[in-house]
Amino acid sequence: MGPISKIYKKEFIVSNNILFPTDVIIGEDMLFNIECAIKLHKYKIINQKFYYYRKYIGSVTNKFDKKIIESDINFHKRLKSLLESSKIEKSLKISMVSYSIKNAIIVLSNRLAYINTYKEAKEYFKIFEKEPYKLVLQQKDIFNKYSLKQKLILYCCTKKYYFIIYTFFKIRTKIKHKVKNTEYFVEI
Repeated sequence: MGPISKIYKKEFIVSNNILFPTDVIIGEDMLFNIECAIKLHKYKIINQKFYYYRKYIGSVTNKFDKKIIESDINFHKRLKSLLESSKIEKSLKISMVSYSIKNAIIVLSNRLAYINTYKEAKEYFKIFEKEPYKLVLQQKDIFNKYSLKQKLILYCCTKKYYFIIYTFFKIRTKIKHKVKNTEYFVEI
Protein backbone atom coordinates (compact mmCIF):
# COMPACT_ATOMS: atom_id res chain seq x y z
CA MET A 1 0.00 0.00 0.00
CA GLY A 2 2.93 2.35 0.40
CA PRO A 3 3.70 4.99 -2.25
CA ILE A 4 7.24 3.67 -2.58
CA SER A 5 6.11 1.10 -5.14
CA LYS A 6 4.39 3.70 -7.33
CA ILE A 7 5.39 6.59 -9.54
CA TYR A 8 2.97 9.48 -10.02
CA LYS A 9 3.26 12.50 -12.28
CA LYS A 10 3.67 15.63 -10.19
CA GLU A 11 1.07 17.48 -12.29
CA PHE A 12 -1.49 14.78 -11.45
CA ILE A 13 -0.85 15.09 -7.71
CA VAL A 14 -0.90 18.92 -7.76
CA SER A 15 -3.91 19.32 -10.05
CA ASN A 16 -5.97 16.90 -7.94
CA ASN A 17 -4.72 18.40 -4.65
CA ILE A 18 -3.81 14.96 -3.28
CA LEU A 19 -1.98 15.26 0.03
CA PHE A 20 -0.93 12.97 2.84
CA PRO A 21 -3.31 13.49 5.79
CA THR A 22 -1.53 15.01 8.76
CA ASP A 23 -3.87 13.52 11.39
CA VAL A 24 -3.12 9.92 10.40
CA ILE A 25 0.09 8.26 11.64
CA ILE A 26 -0.33 4.80 10.13
CA GLY A 27 -2.05 4.29 6.81
CA GLU A 28 -1.58 7.80 5.47
CA ASP A 29 0.19 6.30 2.46
CA MET A 30 -2.73 3.95 1.80
CA LEU A 31 -5.18 6.88 1.86
CA PHE A 32 -2.92 8.79 -0.52
CA ASN A 33 -2.80 5.84 -2.93
CA ILE A 34 -6.54 5.18 -2.75
CA GLU A 35 -7.28 8.81 -3.55
CA CYS A 36 -4.85 8.61 -6.47
CA ALA A 37 -6.46 5.37 -7.69
CA ILE A 38 -9.93 6.90 -7.52
CA LYS A 39 -8.86 9.98 -9.50
CA LEU A 40 -6.49 8.53 -12.07
CA HIS A 41 -7.64 7.65 -15.57
CA LYS A 42 -4.88 5.32 -16.66
CA TYR A 43 -2.02 3.36 -15.11
CA LYS A 44 0.57 0.79 -15.96
CA ILE A 45 1.74 -2.12 -13.81
CA ILE A 46 5.37 -3.25 -14.04
CA ASN A 47 5.97 -6.60 -12.40
CA GLN A 48 9.57 -6.01 -11.35
CA LYS A 49 11.33 -5.30 -8.06
CA PHE A 50 12.99 -1.90 -7.83
CA TYR A 51 13.05 -1.26 -4.14
CA TYR A 52 14.25 -2.97 -0.98
CA TYR A 53 12.64 -1.88 2.27
CA ARG A 54 14.71 -1.94 5.43
CA LYS A 55 12.76 -3.15 8.46
CA TYR A 56 14.26 -2.17 11.77
CA ILE A 57 12.94 -3.85 14.93
CA GLY A 58 13.31 -0.63 16.95
CA SER A 59 11.36 1.43 14.41
CA VAL A 60 8.20 3.41 15.13
CA THR A 61 6.11 0.58 13.63
CA ASN A 62 7.32 -1.66 16.46
CA LYS A 63 6.28 0.60 19.33
CA PHE A 64 3.08 1.74 20.98
CA ASP A 65 2.01 5.35 21.06
CA LYS A 66 -1.49 6.23 22.28
CA LYS A 67 -1.83 8.60 19.31
CA ILE A 68 -2.14 5.48 17.15
CA ILE A 69 -5.67 4.83 18.43
CA GLU A 70 -6.95 8.28 17.45
CA SER A 71 -5.02 8.09 14.21
CA ASP A 72 -6.66 4.77 13.32
CA ILE A 73 -10.12 6.20 13.92
CA ASN A 74 -9.22 9.21 11.71
CA PHE A 75 -7.91 6.79 9.08
CA HIS A 76 -11.20 4.91 8.91
CA LYS A 77 -13.25 8.11 8.76
CA ARG A 78 -11.12 9.32 5.84
CA LEU A 79 -11.23 5.93 4.11
CA LYS A 80 -15.01 5.82 4.39
CA SER A 81 -15.26 9.39 3.07
CA LEU A 82 -12.94 8.68 0.14
CA LEU A 83 -14.85 5.56 -0.82
CA GLU A 84 -18.24 7.28 -0.48
CA SER A 85 -17.12 9.96 -2.93
CA SER A 86 -15.95 7.34 -5.43
CA LYS A 87 -17.86 5.46 -8.10
CA ILE A 88 -16.93 2.10 -6.59
CA GLU A 89 -19.82 -0.36 -6.17
CA LYS A 90 -21.44 -0.12 -2.71
CA SER A 91 -20.85 -3.77 -1.72
CA LEU A 92 -17.15 -3.41 -2.60
CA LYS A 93 -16.91 -0.20 -0.52
CA ILE A 94 -18.41 -2.00 2.49
CA SER A 95 -16.07 -4.93 1.96
CA MET A 96 -13.01 -2.66 1.72
CA VAL A 97 -13.87 -0.79 4.93
CA SER A 98 -14.62 -4.04 6.77
CA TYR A 99 -11.36 -5.61 5.58
CA SER A 100 -9.43 -2.52 6.63
CA ILE A 101 -10.98 -2.48 10.10
CA LYS A 102 -10.28 -6.20 10.64
CA ASN A 103 -6.65 -5.64 9.69
CA ALA A 104 -6.51 -2.61 11.99
CA ILE A 105 -7.75 -4.77 14.87
CA ILE A 106 -4.92 -7.23 14.23
CA VAL A 107 -2.28 -4.49 13.87
CA LEU A 108 -3.49 -2.54 16.91
CA SER A 109 -3.56 -5.76 18.96
CA ASN A 110 0.06 -6.32 18.04
CA ARG A 111 0.95 -2.73 18.94
CA LEU A 112 -0.75 -3.01 22.34
CA ALA A 113 1.67 -5.82 23.23
CA TYR A 114 4.44 -3.22 23.24
CA ILE A 115 2.89 -1.72 26.38
CA ASN A 116 4.82 -2.88 29.45
CA THR A 117 1.99 -4.63 31.31
CA TYR A 118 -1.41 -6.04 30.49
CA LYS A 119 -2.89 -3.87 33.25
CA GLU A 120 -1.82 -0.78 31.25
CA ALA A 121 -2.86 -2.27 27.90
CA LYS A 122 -6.28 -3.47 29.09
CA GLU A 123 -7.92 -0.04 28.79
CA TYR A 124 -6.69 0.37 25.21
CA PHE A 125 -8.15 -2.99 24.18
CA LYS A 126 -11.60 -1.62 25.04
CA ILE A 127 -11.39 0.45 21.85
CA PHE A 128 -12.57 -2.70 20.07
CA GLU A 129 -15.87 -2.43 21.93
CA LYS A 130 -16.60 0.89 20.16
CA GLU A 131 -17.29 1.88 16.56
CA PRO A 132 -16.04 1.22 13.95
CA TYR A 133 -14.46 -1.96 15.39
CA LYS A 134 -17.51 -3.22 17.28
CA LEU A 135 -19.72 -3.42 14.20
CA VAL A 136 -17.12 -5.37 12.24
CA LEU A 137 -16.48 -7.79 15.12
CA GLN A 138 -20.22 -8.61 15.10
CA GLN A 139 -20.26 -9.64 11.42
CA LYS A 140 -21.05 -13.27 10.68
CA ASP A 141 -18.36 -13.61 8.02
CA ILE A 142 -15.63 -12.02 10.13
CA PHE A 143 -13.23 -14.95 9.73
CA ASN A 144 -13.39 -15.32 5.93
CA LYS A 145 -10.09 -15.15 4.04
CA TYR A 146 -7.81 -14.96 7.07
CA SER A 147 -4.96 -17.08 8.35
CA LEU A 148 -5.41 -19.20 11.47
CA LYS A 149 -3.45 -16.65 13.54
CA GLN A 150 -5.62 -13.78 12.31
CA LYS A 151 -8.81 -15.77 12.92
CA LEU A 152 -7.73 -16.50 16.49
CA ILE A 153 -7.02 -12.81 17.16
CA LEU A 154 -10.37 -11.74 15.72
CA TYR A 155 -12.15 -14.51 17.64
CA CYS A 156 -10.49 -13.45 20.90
CA CYS A 157 -11.59 -9.86 20.23
CA THR A 158 -15.20 -10.97 19.67
CA LYS A 159 -15.09 -12.75 23.05
CA LYS A 160 -13.08 -9.95 24.75
CA TYR A 161 -10.22 -12.35 25.53
CA TYR A 162 -7.77 -9.46 25.45
CA PHE A 163 -5.30 -11.05 27.85
CA ILE A 164 -4.80 -13.96 25.44
CA ILE A 165 -4.14 -11.57 22.56
CA TYR A 166 -1.76 -9.47 24.64
CA THR A 167 0.15 -12.56 25.82
CA PHE A 168 0.32 -14.04 22.30
CA PHE A 169 1.84 -10.89 20.83
CA LYS A 170 4.13 -10.33 23.82
CA ILE A 171 5.61 -13.84 23.38
CA ARG A 172 5.76 -13.45 19.60
CA THR A 173 7.61 -10.15 19.91
CA LYS A 174 10.16 -11.60 22.35
CA ILE A 175 10.80 -14.55 20.01
CA LYS A 176 11.08 -12.22 17.02
CA HIS A 177 13.70 -10.10 18.78
CA LYS A 178 15.73 -13.18 19.72
CA VAL A 179 15.58 -14.84 16.31
CA LYS A 180 16.11 -11.88 13.99
CA ASN A 181 18.89 -9.39 13.75
CA THR A 182 18.03 -5.77 14.45
CA GLU A 183 17.25 -5.15 10.80
CA TYR A 184 16.39 -7.06 7.66
CA PHE A 185 15.32 -6.33 4.09
CA VAL A 186 11.98 -6.97 2.41
CA GLU A 187 11.70 -6.99 -1.38
CA ILE A 188 8.94 -4.82 -2.82
